[in-house]
Amino acid sequence: MRLITLILFIALLQTTAVLSQSVLEKQEIELNKSLLSFRQALTAEQMDVENEKFKNELSVFLNLKGAFTYQFKHLESIAILDSPDKKIRILNWNIEYPDMSYAYGAYLMINDQKKIRIIELNDKLDAYESKPTSTINHTDWYGALYYNITPFEHGNKTEYLLLGWDGGTAGSNFKILDVLVLGKKSIQFGSPVFVSDGEIQKRIIFEYSNRAVMNMRFEEKYGRVVMDHLSPEAPSLEGLYSYYVPDFSYDAYAYNGAYWQLIEDYAYGAYLMINDQKKIRIIELNDKLDAYESKPTSTINHTDWYGALYYNITPFEHGNKTEYLLLGWDGGTAGSNFKILDVLVLGKKSIQFGSPVFVSDGEIQKRIIFEYSNRAVMNMRFEEKYGRVVMDHLSPEAPSLEGLYSYYVPDFSYDAYAYNGAYWQLIEDVIAVNDPELMPRSFIQMNARTGKLESKKLKKDWINPTSEKKQVGDIDHVARIPEDQSILEEKPKVLDKQTLRKMNKSYRKDPTGLSVTTGKYKRRKKRQNKK
Repeated sequence: MRLITLILFIALLQTTAVLSQSVLEKQEIELNKSLLSFRQALTAEQMDVENEKFKNELSVFLNLKGAFTYQFKHLESIAILDSPDKKIRILNWNIEYPDMSYAYGAYLMINDQKKIRIIELNDKLDAYESKPTSTINHTDWYGALYYNITPFEHGNKTEYLLLGWDGGTAGSNFKILDVLVLGKKSIQFGSPVFVSDGEIQKRIIFEYSNRAVMNMRFEEKYGRVVMDHLSPEAPSLEGLYSYYVPDFSYDAYAYNGAYWQLIEDYAYGAYLMINDQKKIRIIELNDKLDAYESKPTSTINHTDWYGALYYNITPFEHGNKTEYLLLGWDGGTAGSNFKILDVLVLGKKSIQFGSPVFVSDGEIQKRIIFEYSNRAVMNMRFEEKYGRVVMDHLSPEAPSLEGLYSYYVPDFSYDAYAYNGAYWQLIEDVIAVNDPELMPRSFIQMNARTGKLESKKLKKDWINPTSEKKQVGDIDHVARIPEDQSILEEKPKVLDKQTLRKMNKSYRKDPTGLSVTTGKYKRRKKRQNKK
C-alpha cells in the first residue's frame, strides 16, 4: 500500500511539473512578442519605451512559480546565464541605439533556499563615461552582457567571477572582469581580488578598437581566465585605447586561493604524464620564454620550457634507451609562426627537451626550429611508413628579404629528416607522396540521357606509385632507357616460313613494313575446277 501511495505521489509531482512548464511556456510566447516589438523599434525614444514595456512583463514572468529553473525556448535575443552551483540566474539583454552606443538591462535571480530573490540591475552609466573602478550596487550598474559566471571561495564566503562584454561606442568595445558579491539583503559588484604589478583592483576593464575582436575566456580545467594582450596599432597611438588591438600574445588571471593574479605573456601550458609502471609521474611544463625571444638551441627542462602545442610524438631507439621525437607549433608573434622538431628524453627523476640527434650540413643540433611568415602555412608531418619527417622547404618572398624569417614561405619543394639508426639526417629536395586514404574513390559525371549529375565509383582503388604490390588486372609498363641491358641482350624474333607466307598473302606491304592501300584492290576469285 505504501509503495502504491509513493508511486502515485511521484506521478502527481511529475504531472504538476509538466503543467507548470506548459503554463510558463505559454507566458514565454507572449513575452517573446513584446521582445520582438522592442527589437523592431527604430528610434532611441521608441527603443526606450518598448524596453520599459518588455522589462515590466519579464518581471511579472520571473515572479511566477518555477521561473528560476524554467528552460526558455522562445526568447532568442536575451542571454540567460546560470551559475554552476545553481544559486544564481542572470537574464541579460542589450539595447543598440542608432548612434552605435549601447545600454543594457538585466534581472538577477538568487536562490536563497527559502525564496527566490529578484533584483533589477539599472544601467545608469552613459556609454561615453569611464567605467567605475570602485564597488557599486544594482542601482548604479555600469551595464554589460555577461557570458560566464564562476563561483570561487574568497575568505569564508563564495563570490562569483563574471566575464562580460560591452559594445561601448562607435569607436571602442570593452571586456569586463568583475566579481559579484551576495549579501543577505543586497548585492555588490567589485571585490579587491585582482592583483597586477603589485596593485590590488576591484574590477578589470579592457578597452579596445571596435574593429578588433578580443578573446577572453575562463578555462575551467586550469582555473584561470586567459585573454588576448592588447597593444596600440602604432607606438604614436599609445594611450588611445580605441586603437588598441590583440597583438597575438596572451595574458591570464589565475586564482591562487586568495587573489586572481595576473600572469603576463601567458602562451602555453602543458602537463606531462609518465607511466613508470609503479606509479604515474605528473610534471608541469612552465612556459618561461617571452614570445619575442629566440628559441633555445640547448637542452632544457620543464622549468624553462619554450612553449608550444605538440601534435605528434614518436618513440625511437637512440643508443641503449628510448627517446621521443616531438612535432610542435607555436603561433609566435604578430609576424612569425614556428614549427618545432624536438626530442623528449626521460630520466629517472627528471625530463629533458633536446638531444644531439639532428644532422644537417655536417652539423649536429639538439633541436630544429623553423620560423616563417604568419600569413603562410607550413606543413610538417611524420610519415610512419617511411620513418621520416617531411616538411615544406622555406624561402624568402624576395632575395632582398633573406635572413628576415617573418617573410619566409613554403617554396613548393620538400625536405625530410630520416632516421638512420643513430641520427635524424636531413635529406633535401625529397618527393612527398600523397596519403592514398585522402584520395577520392568516386567522381561526378553528367548522365548524357537524363542530363543529371551522378556519382560514379572508380572501378579500382588508387594505386600508390611507391608500392611494389601489384593489383589484379594491372597492365605491366616498364620505362626503358637505351642503356637498359635487357634491350641490348634482346634478340630479334625469327618467323618461320609458314608464318611469313600467311603474312604475305594477307597484306601488301611497303618497304617500311606499314600496311598500305594503293587504290582499288580486288581479291581474285578462286578458279573452279571443271568437271
